[in-house]
Amino acid sequence: MDPRVNEPSLPLRARAELLAASALLVGRLLSRPLSELWRDWVILLSAYWIYTVLAGGSRHWPKVTVAVISFLLGIYAAGQLPQALRQLGGVP
Repeated sequence: MDPRVNEPSLPLRARAELLAASALLVGRLLSRPLSELWRDWVILLSAYWIYTVLAGGSRHWPKVTVAVISFLLGIYAAGQLPQALRQLGGVP
């Protein structure tokens, strides 16, 4: 019998990372209100971590990375821009 038959498809480190990222993602999904999920950066980064482990070397990875960074910038701007304008005497 070939000993490689039961060999896991992912190395131990990758499986550990998948488990950690998945646990973080599920925990956040269960603890946050549904209306706030779109702006939860931990959920976004957990999903990106899972994607990176599974398909980090794919040809789409750079585009996905730019999309994630852009969305993170949008989340930050949506939260901070109104506060900055209010502090600087701009629009309330």
